[in-house]
Amino acid sequence: MRILITFFSLSLSLLAKSECQYHLVELKLKVTTDNMSSIYYSSMSLCDFYSDSLQSKTYLIRSLNQGNLEDSITVFNDIIRYEYFMADTIHSKEKNTISSLINEVDLLVKDIDSVKVIEYKEVSVFDFISTELELADTLWLNTPPIRKIGFGAYLCTHQIFIHEKNLENNRVLNRLYNLQKEIDLKLESMHPEEGDEYDAKIWHLIQQLRNVKKMVVVSSCTD
Repeated sequence: MRILITFFSLSLSLLAKSECQYHLVELKLKVTTDNMSSIYYSSMSLCDFYSDSLQSKTYLIRSLNQGNLEDSITVFNDIIRYEYFMADTIHSKEKNTISSLINEVDLLVKDIDSVKVIEYKEVSVFDFISTELELADTLWLNTPPIRKIGFGAYLCTHQIFIHEKNLENNRVLNRLYNLQKEIDLKLESMHPEEGDEYDAKIWHLIQQLRNVKKMVVVSSCTD
């Protein structure tokens, strides 16, 4: 019986470890340098997140420093949150919320007196905002979009929320519509290699909308 319990516990642990790679933890930080405190934002993989260690400066700096070649951590001055309904939702009143970290800052580790986590939130690694946003955009981000469109192929979907008419993006949207028609005809028999090619084609067009004003593209890609 003890062997079965141990095996079950180990299985749950391995499952949790494999699932953690699909999630990030968004962090709101209070960082003190030269006796001055500032609020920053960052994120880390759920696999590296241990709530019991959030009071440890060493742990936080090591976790935030991963992938950084210099002796520094990368944080962000601001976070933008966007609330939206799914493009194919008609009756649901439940909104999704997605965030974008902006205004990147590199802080030298030697200058950091303390770092504390004020808030944290678990989010999916698959969902992200594909358009460039800045703090001034919060003025219109809270207004309802005048149009919602969805595109997708094999592993990725893209929801486009238009908050103001813009004739400049019609050319790209028309190409997306035509490509979607082609995809829909092949979707049931599409093999992975072909699906990857279509995802790349859609992504190429989505990138052309990256800097369009008063538009938000929420993308989601699975592995």
